[in-house]
Amino acid sequence: MKYSVCQLGSRMNYTVARALYKNQMLSCLYTDICADKQPIKFISWLFSLLGVESAKRLMQRRSKIPTSMVTHFPRLGWEYFARKNKAIYTQAEEFGNYLWAEEEFSKRILDVWKKDVCTHLYLYNTAAYNIIQENKVSKIVLEQCSLPIRYYLNRISDEESQYPDWTLTKTSEIINDELFIKYAEQERKELQQADCVVAPSQAVLDAIKEEGIQLKDFRLIPYGYTFAKTETPRKLQQRLKIATIGALELRKGIHHFYNLSGKGINAEFVAIGGLGSNLPEEKIELLKKSIRLTGHLNRKDLLREFSSVDVLLFLTIGEGSATVVYEALSLGIPVITTKEAGSIIEHEVSGFIVRANDYDTIISYLQRLSDPDEYARMSEAALHRSQYGSAKAYEERLILNLPTI
Repeated sequence: MKYSVCQLGSRMNYTVARALYKNQMLSCLYTDICADKQPIKFISWLFSLLGVESAKRLMQRRSKIPTSMVTHFPRLGWEYFARKNKAIYTQAEEFGNYLWAEEEFSKRILDVWKKDVCTHLYLYNTAAYNIIQENKVSKIVLEQCSLPIRYYLNRISDEESQYPDWTLTKTSEIINDELFIKYAEQERKELQQADCVVAPSQAVLDAIKEEGIQLKDFRLIPYGYTFAKTETPRKLQQRLKIATIGALELRKGIHHFYNLSGKGINAEFVAIGGLGSNLPEEKIELLKKSIRLTGHLNRKDLLREFSSVDVLLFLTIGEGSATVVYEALSLGIPVITTKEAGSIIEHEVSGFIVRANDYDTIISYLQRLSDPDEYARMSEAALHRSQYGSAKAYEERLILNLPTI
């Protein structure tokens, strides 16, 4: 039994392909840009000598898999990057770009696929449609990394209708766009036609069910990701430092975070991340009055800032399984988040699961975490849970749960 992995980008540092390789189950990794392969290896080395910032991003695309087992298409990667970074880039164009990348990626794989001896193909949602249509031999295992796009945007649209002044453009307009409709329909067909669907959270599986999609087979395999590791539970600071992390946009719950910052809680509120392109200027000025905005941070500064946080308050509208939660747990930071975050949080053990607009309940949990003994207990529980959410643990349960026939 052999798997071939097809993925655009270096998602989770090629964890799936690396785990398969370690267990002698990998036939080939197909991707757009891999820094282990030439000419990218030389370019990334040259850029690093010149001190070019993008060299760091290129260097992160190392698979740690023998190059003989990696087929990449760097020209596709560069072209996708160029299309995505135009001066004017609408949401509709973004879906059009995704469709273009999926089709071009599939064409390149199918051109070289004839010599592949894989029995299973491991694909990712919204980048699998054309490969599935042409496949006649291999079993299809599809990872649904995120909530189905139609379900997700409908949730955002509902949120916008309740908080219309927190966004510049309306998601309801995107939902009716021709490119989005095609994109969503292809994603739906991927799910329907896959032999097995892998989901990182119950939130994703529930969303698929709510969309009325029947799956032939599915596996719930929570992710694992280690941001930085500490062995010692955290001690509470004199004044609670509460943070949210991610783009400052309605979809990440920044409006709820702001509303809570004005509830008289004796704490410092910090929003770590860049300004979302859809956030009105007047809201940015409003945020600055009660929240410290860090702006976008490089990895070193992000770790420094994150390490000083007491509580992660992540009131997202919807995720597949938010990486930021795994990062917080690995630092012993208790988390308050929504069920839509798709997290591995155990309610009232390593954190709390809440409704984003249930401010009274959220405040009561923050008050509990203001007690040094309760905080120390929950920080220790967060560290314990991070072992389940580690990259190593993820690789083990992935291999254990993947279809073998």
